[in-house]
Amino acid sequence: MKTINQNKISKKFFISEILGFGCIIILIWMDEILDIPHILFNAPATPLNLKEGIIESIVVIILGIITLLYIYRILKKLKYISGFLHLKLYEIQN
Repeated sequence: MKTINQNKISKKFFISEILGFGCIIILIWMDEILDIPHILFNAPATPLNLKEGIIESIVVIILGIITLLYIYRILKKLKYISGFLHLKLYEIQN
């Protein structure tokens, strides 16, 4: 029962992380296509720069992968440690 609940929490966490990084990528491309600084602040208009958008997207994807791997390692260690806590609590109760 605990592992099912922990797996659901892990999946929800990873899905929210992926959605967050996906929103950042969408904002990058909205800025490139719509030129948001020009619309909001009357800044000088800039042309569409595909190379910049691609590079920024790749950087966000790399950072997202690094973050997800790091969080995965932390959750794996936490699950391992929580197994010891469960055993100790069981020994104390008996």
